[in-house]
Amino acid sequence: MNWLNHSTPMIVDPRSVDLEDRTYLIPCYSNLSALTKSIQRIGILNSPLVQQLADGRMIPVAGRRRLQSTVALGLDHIHVRLLPEAVPIAEGFALAFWDNAAHRVFDIACTAVVIRRVFELFPRDVAARDFLPILGIALKGPRLERLRAIGGLESSLLEAFSHGRIHEKTAALLCEMEAETRLGLLDLTEKLRLNANKKAEIISWLFDLSVLEATPISELLAREEAKSIIFECDGTVPERAERFRELIRSWKFPELIARENEFRDWVRGQSLLEKMSVQPTTSFEDPGCVIEIRTDSTDEAERIVSAVKQHARPNQ
Repeated sequence: MNWLNHSTPMIVDPRSVDLEDRTYLIPCYSNLSALTKSIQRIGILNSPLVQQLADGRMIPVAGRRRLQSTVALGLDHIHVRLLPEAVPIAEGFALAFWDNAAHRVFDIACTAVVIRRVFELFPRDVAARDFLPILGIALKGPRLERLRAIGGLESSLLEAFSHGRIHEKTAALLCEMEAETRLGLLDLTEKLRLNANKKAEIISWLFDLSVLEATPISELLAREEAKSIIFECDGTVPERAERFRELIRSWKFPELIARENEFRDWVRGQSLLEKMSVQPTTSFEDPGCVIEIRTDSTDEAERIVSAVKQHARPNQ
C-alpha cells in the first residue's frame, strides 16, 4: 500500500514533535546551518512527514532535519503530512529510507545505522534485495557484520566516525567495550586533539593491555603516570598528547622501548657529525641500521661518497 496517499495535511507546532525518537531515524551528521538559512529565506518546500502514536506523541518519519531547523528558528507552526497510526514500523522506515535515498548519498556512519535498523525490521532476503544494493554493501563478508555493530554506537561516536575523526576499525573495536569506557576514550582522545591514526593506536593499545592484564581500561587510565599527563595544566596540548601516546606505547611494547633506549644511548656515544643520523630498522627486525647524511651541495655529497668508498672493506 502507498501510505503517502493516506497521509493528511495539517499544521503543528514543530516543538510538539518528539525529535529524539529514533523509530524512523535515517541520521545525517552534517551541520544544519545551510538548511536553516534556506528555510529562513524561502520556507519549507516539502512538508515533513510525521506520525501520531496511540499515546498522543508525534514522531518524525521523514524531514527530521527540517523540523530541527524550524525549532532552531523559533517557528511555532509548520505544515506537515500526518501518517496514519496504523502504518507498520517497517513500512514507515522504508518511506523514510527512500525519501532520503532519493536526494542524498549516505556516508559510512549513516550506512551503519541504516544497516542495523534494516536487519531489525526486515528478513535477510528483503534487506539484501531492497536495501544493501542502494547502500553499496555486499551481503557476504565481514564488513556487513562490522557495520551492523557500529550502527549501535552512541551518537557522539557515530558523528566522529562520520567526520573521519575515528577510523572504521577503531569504531568496530569500540563496539567491544562498555559504553562508559568508549565514550570516555573518545572524550579523552578528542581533548588531546589526536588525529584518527593516533586515536586508533592508543585505543587499540589500551584494549590489548586491558585483555592481557585482565584490567579494565578505566583502571589503566587511573594509574598515576597516566593521570599526571591527562590532568596536567602545564605544556601545550600537542606535547601532552605525545607524552600520553608514548606512555601507553611503553606499556604495550616494553621490550621494544628498551631496545630503542639502548640504541639511542649507543648513537649518542658515536660522536656523529652534525648532519648525520642513524636509524634502526623498523621494530629492530634485523641488526642493520640506516645512516643518513645531509649535504648542502652535490660536491659535498661526492666527497662524502668518495671517503666512504676509500674506507669500505672489500666485498662489503
